[in-house]
Amino acid sequence: MATPCIITIAITGSVPRKQDNPAVPITVAEQIESTHEAFEAGATLAHCHVRNDDETPSSDPEKFGRLMEGIRAHCPGMILQLSTGGRSGSGRERGGMIPLKPEMCSLAVGSNNFPTRVYENSPDLVDWLSSEMKTHGVKPEIEAFDLSHIFQAVKMSEDGRLEKPLHVQFVMGVKNAMPVDRASFEFFVATLRRIAPDATWTGAGIGRDQVTLNRWSLELGGHCRTGLEDNVRLDRESLAPSNAALVRRVVELCPEYDRRPATTAEARALLSLPPVVVGLGVYMLLSRTGPLGFLDLLYSPAAMMIAQFILVLPLSVALSRQLFEGLHHEYDLLFTSLNLTRTRKVMTLLAEAKAALVTIALVCFGRAISEVGAVILVGGNIKHVTRVMTSAIALETARGELAFALALGLVLLFIS
Repeated sequence: MATPCIITIAITGSVPRKQDNPAVPITVAEQIESTHEAFEAGATLAHCHVRNDDETPSSDPEKFGRLMEGIRAHCPGMILQLSTGGRSGSGRERGGMIPLKPEMCSLAVGSNNFPTRVYENSPDLVDWLSSEMKTHGVKPEIEAFDLSHIFQAVKMSEDGRLEKPLHVQFVMGVKNAMPVDRASFEFFVATLRRIAPDATWTGAGIGRDQVTLNRWSLELGGHCRTGLEDNVRLDRESLAPSNAALVRRVVELCPEYDRRPATTAEARALLSLPPVVVGLGVYMLLSRTGPLGFLDLLYSPAAMMIAQFILVLPLSVALSRQLFEGLHHEYDLLFTSLNLTRTRKVMTLLAEAKAALVTIALVCFGRAISEVGAVILVGGNIKHVTRVMTSAIALETARGELAFALALGLVLLFIS
């Protein structure tokens, strides 16, 4: 069976403006609406930038936080990838949104020419960005504008600066950088397969070559990127009416190459986003086509509780077993001498273990509420209903509500 295709929607980028195409979303609200339409059309990964009111690019974590919250509410399960690109900021400002803990962030591991300037990514900055992503559990998408970027990314994964498996995006068609060339594209793919056989990859073409890279990626077993960031036209005569229209074009291409669009659960599994066992298992059970789909629990607090219960069950069983085995060994002679019934033995052990059981319960509760991957996959940040604790802390920090964020952090630390 052919690998399902992850369709990335690059919503707005830093360059296109309303004068280029009125459909380009600028405000956070416009981006949420446009992403929702693209999600319903078949996109499962959103590559996100944010803009100022005058349409210039920004790296403002507060804007990213509001965008994430809106997409989470309207596009349940969709993978969020925030841009750390150099057009929207300089130096460490480019990574100010990483503590928001999106599933992914873009990462350029080397420098190259852009149309009017050098896209500078110094080794020190690359190391800092990759360290931040590793600290916050964010998977990088390697933006490969050059063959050397592939080798550098693999080197960083070998020495521990990046986690394996890698996900690499081959970018072609940027003026003064790598042109759109089939032989070079095939060499990029073959090189990645040779030096990082467990890596996944996406092809991204700029302008009219967006569809060219879509076709090549589908043919060679990779994934596709589309969207108004890279291309504002459907063809030479007409502007793209929306991001969703560009997504639908990729969806329609898939059958030509015996491929189909990946679901959100499949996309997470393909990209090795945590967790791919518990969250995916619960998702498959509760999805409409799953054996428990008739319960209509997916993307609800109940689904989150089921995932959390499965996550903490092994931990609680292991700790409780260790506790009671120790107590039984300690009291065995006493029980024998008193000739207690089985029921009395159990009641005595429970009485002696109550303080330790409270500790185990707190440990398991802390594990449950600090989990992000499985919970977001089946429920997550449901607007006006739930919010994952770690997401809440990051969002409140981005909003400047430091006292509230600190209080939430202390609660999480205490019960973890």
